[in-house]
Amino acid sequence: MQHRIVIILLLIFIIPVDSFSCSAFTYTTDGQIILAANADWCERVDGLITINKRDILKRGDTPGITGEYAIWNSKYGSITFTYICREIAQYGMNETGLTISTMRLPGSKSPEPDKRPPLAGNVWAQYILDNCSSIEEVLNVESKIRLNNDKDQYLICDGNGKSLVVQCKEGEVLYFYNESLPIPVLTNEEYPICLSNYKRNKIPLNDPDHSNRRFQIGSNAFERTSGLKDNQVLDYSFDLLDKMAQHPCTQWSIVFDIKNRTVYYKTKYSQNIKNFKLGDFDFSCNTDKLALDVNNDYNGNVGQYFTEYSRKHRLDVMRKGFNCFDMIRTDEQLNMMIDFIDGFQCAN
Repeated sequence: MQHRIVIILLLIFIIPVDSFSCSAFTYTTDGQIILAANADWCERVDGLITINKRDILKRGDTPGITGEYAIWNSKYGSITFTYICREIAQYGMNETGLTISTMRLPGSKSPEPDKRPPLAGNVWAQYILDNCSSIEEVLNVESKIRLNNDKDQYLICDGNGKSLVVQCKEGEVLYFYNESLPIPVLTNEEYPICLSNYKRNKIPLNDPDHSNRRFQIGSNAFERTSGLKDNQVLDYSFDLLDKMAQHPCTQWSIVFDIKNRTVYYKTKYSQNIKNFKLGDFDFSCNTDKLALDVNNDYNGNVGQYFTEYSRKHRLDVMRKGFNCFDMIRTDEQLNMMIDFIDGFQCAN
């Protein structure tokens, strides 16, 4: 029975994020720290914004070659945007301001199995939010956890404004930061290729998903952020997201105001900009597990509308999320996934 559970979890935790063509950028100006991202996919994606508690004991779904699972206690509370369910993070910010964006990177190849317990890409992203408050701490994760990811790449920014790009290539995890990340913009191409083409003012004739074009739009705009004033930042960020969007396929546009721990977002199906503050929520482990449909009809601050959804509602969101990518999951598999995640309880 235990072997069967592991096999099913292996299947259902393969989240097809490689179908997304996305853009993200980060910048600092006038005391502000911003990370902004678009989620582009031509089929409707609903999804949830979830409130993730601190001091929760969690476990990875797959063992390493020694049979050891990743086990950790969430150090920080966080909010995440997810296409599927809690613990599967596509975008998010934790209490310290550390923020992450994920997106597809064709040709990614993660490290081969070894003694380190593995975590799949979106679970790894949640692990980062649970445990890290700085780019330096993110860099130290590789010694303990193997990133098991052949789909995604990541743009991360911390509360001090330091940025990091994480990509996998030919079995190696590559990190770009400080001098190797002069322009913190990310699209669906290897970062060194986009940066080289930008410096040469070249957009290749073969530019899948317009990745180099979007990178150059973002990079040109990044060069102009230093003169922005505090009251210009939000409009500038959404305007840039709109210029980098792949209409009509952009589903979500999100701006993380890291300094003020505030999130602004709009969706294809609800164009009015909504917001909420991390300070709106109690991240204590024994409080309700709150969530909110991303495509809601509220206006302004939506923090008060987060609620604890029923199992039926969560199943419906998961079913729609998987179906969107033509990856059908049975109700038995989805219920097993919920049971696995709901098994994460307060550490003390």
